[in-house]
This record gives sequence, structure tokens and C-alpha cells, in this order.
Amino acid sequence: MKVAGAYFAARDYECEDTSADKPYDLVARKDGESVFVEVMGTSAGGEQVFLNRNEVLHAQAHHGNCVLFILRGIVVEEVTGDAPGRAEVLRRSSGRGCQWRPT
Repeated sequence: MKVAGAYFAARDYECEDTSADKPYDLVARKDGESVFVEVMGTSAGGEQVFLNRNEVLHAQAHHGNCVLFILRGIVVEEVTGDAPGRAEVLRRSSGRGCQWRPT
């Protein structure tokens, strides 16, 4: 989530971590608008990710204000504490459009 937060912060969004109690990981706010960000990570190519029911329902209810931020190629170099590896950004949706279609 740090990578996604940094991505939006670099674009002048204020980010709030909501992963503990919401069906999305971050809220990015800018100019009075909120974007709900779901962060997914995978060690694979990232062509396909799985979302839980609450994530899909939220995206359907807030179509147009959702972003799916996918990190791919996560390499676990050593498992120590809370730093399990590094990630490469594959795809990130920006702007107002919802780039993914939950069904």
C-alpha cells in the first residue's frame, strides 16, 4: 500500500489508509473529490487478480470513483518482520474513470 500511497501523493492527493475497516485500502482526496483505491499485489504477472465480495460490491456502488492499483512481480527476498519483499507497478488507473469492471 505504500507504493500506491506514494503514487497518489506524488500527484497531490491526500491519502488515508482505510484497509482495517473498509472494503478498499486507501482513500485518495484531491480538490474535494474522493477516489477509492483497492491495492492488489501478486508475485505473478498480474493479468488476473481476485477480489472479495465486499470489494466488488463497493466498486459497483461507487462506479467511476474506484481505482484498482495492481502491483506485480513481487519478489520475496527474505521474510523478516513487516518487509516481505519489493514490488513493481504493473498497472494503475488514474483519473476519474473506473478502469475495471466488477461483475
